[in-house]
Amino acid sequence: MKILALYLPQFHEVKENSEWWGENFTEWTSVKSAKPLYENHAQPVLPLNGYYYNLLDHSTMVWQEKLIKRSGLDGICIYHYWFKEGKQILEKPAENLLRWKDIDINFCFSWANETWARTWSGLSERNTWASLFETTTNSENGILLEQKYGNEKEWERHFEYLLPFFRDERYIKIGNKPVMEFHKLKDISCFENMIEMWNDLAYKNGFEGIFAIGNQPRLSQEKSLQMKYICQPGIAMQQVRCDYINGIKCFDYDDVWRNILSEDFQKGSVGAFVNYDDTPRHGNNGSVIINASSEKMKIYLSKLIERNEQSGREIMFVNAWNEWGEGMHLEPDEENRYAYLDAISDAIYKKGNDEKIFSPRLLGLDEYKQLEQDLEKERLLRDLLDKWIQILKSPNRFRNYVKDLGIIGVYGYGILGKHIVDELLMSGCDVRCVIDRRNIQECPVPIFKLDNELPELNTMIVTATYEYGFIYEMIRRKNKKIRILSIEYIIKELL
Repeated sequence: MKILALYLPQFHEVKENSEWWGENFTEWTSVKSAKPLYENHAQPVLPLNGYYYNLLDHSTMVWQEKLIKRSGLDGICIYHYWFKEGKQILEKPAENLLRWKDIDINFCFSWANETWARTWSGLSERNTWASLFETTTNSENGILLEQKYGNEKEWERHFEYLLPFFRDERYIKIGNKPVMEFHKLKDISCFENMIEMWNDLAYKNGFEGIFAIGNQPRLSQEKSLQMKYICQPGIAMQQVRCDYINGIKCFDYDDVWRNILSEDFQKGSVGAFVNYDDTPRHGNNGSVIINASSEKMKIYLSKLIERNEQSGREIMFVNAWNEWGEGMHLEPDEENRYAYLDAISDAIYKKGNDEKIFSPRLLGLDEYKQLEQDLEKERLLRDLLDKWIQILKSPNRFRNYVKDLGIIGVYGYGILGKHIVDELLMSGCDVRCVIDRRNIQECPVPIFKLDNELPELNTMIVTATYEYGFIYEMIRRKNKKIRILSIEYIIKELL
């Protein structure tokens, strides 16, 4: 099993950060600006010897190579930022690593596929450094870089960008499949379509496909993956008791780790974490994991490695190599020096393991997971209906999109499905059928079950979006030529 640390390429200046936050802004800015928020709160955290490095310096990568080898890690998984129409940011450290063949660091990518927004502007959560560094540069709805997935040409363009990295001998592969982690997989509503294309392109370029890893995917997406990944400590922090110190959310290190070790390891690779304190980014709205120590991490990590290995996992991720703004870093700091770095080495090589692992204080784990899934389905439907109403304010956007889809079928005739069928018919589209598992009494077009003989179709629009992966596979088995589109994908592309 390969053990990889998640790696943030944010520690260098880019013109976008200068425009949004002011000159010289990097991740170090938030780290330096942190303040202690309660008694004995260890902020700000100082890198060892005041080394606020620049990832564009060759000497920095030489230094990191030595640390990675000291840690015993098999490599790093670099966050990769690819946005609408191929816009990139923070790509230079990886591109430099590709050029610098003398840097012996094995690596792969994690596509951090989230829209970048000014989240403290009433959209979501607040950010501690906003008032200090926000510039007058405005952006519509707080959006800085929008994440949309485009069409087949854009997917191919993305693959072609990644291909030189895949071909590098240091790029991590499993069975001649380049490893690619998708960090917000639930948001990629066209994932089944895209990964099918990427697998085909990989075969054409001498690989055996893509070793696709999904962080907390929808159940319907799992069949398109090589491995499921459970990123921590976020999930565990939702499931253990929270206390408050001076108004700050605080979680116990032992509780969080014991929760992680209670996971069902048959469901995927369970991730590790170093420590956690995101108050440098979120201030009084942040969260802290307290009572951490490198010795504890060694004990818990050793057990986690063992359980992932027993479950046959090819890869395990550690969060993180250098997430200084969230308190998750293996790189040395002034307080702990090399203690966490050496603890991970000790855990990997089974030095001084302690078997004292106790049951976590859970909040009804099975019940929680089922409730969370039900709520997620409800949230997704509500969100799509809201966005659909926005689209109908300018209906020509939808009509122009669907006019060239040929003969159309619609899968799913629920609340959203009825809206879609009505709008398709009003747009003059040739809608030949609706497919639904229920017995529908009234529908303006013929109703079929999926196991019926279907009419000739060019396109199937799937409105049952949460189960899209399952439905995609079923339709593909029945008809390999038909184009399959998730309405979630269409809606998000149109907004």
